[in-house]
Amino acid sequence: MQLSETVKLYPTEYQIELIRNTMSEYISIVNNIVSDYTNKDNGNIESVKEIKNIKSISKLTTADVKAKLPSALCNQCIRDAKSIVKKYDKACKEVEKAKKNKKNKKSKKNKKNKKSKKNKNSKNVKEVEEIMLLYQ
Repeated sequence: MQLSETVKLYPTEYQIELIRNTMSEYISIVNNIVSDYTNKDNGNIESVKEIKNIKSISKLTTADVKAKLPSALCNQCIRDAKSIVKKYDKACKEVEKAKKNKKNKKSKKNKKNKKSKKNKNSKNVKEVEEIMLLYQ
């Protein structure tokens, strides 16, 4: 049986500043990793070194991330970035699939329209031929 206790922390001004700096560094690291992997042109990013040598985000390690954070937080940054990139890739695939389906529907619709026009034209031709036969 585990017992839990609620504790309130009252950080000093210096500790508050450290927490804020750590939070902003964490967010910027995750944003930089995600932007690097979602952009095709790998720009100069200070937090990630030699990222061009890494083929996929799954091979990214804390050694590849240059940050002023403890390694546990760097690992969490990498996990969060992987999750975001995975969602981004999934959304991109869904958009591509929707575009493909839309093109297929249009091409099927065009084929049906062409067939119906041919049928209408052949009916019109037959009617004209019958009328011409009547008048001869």
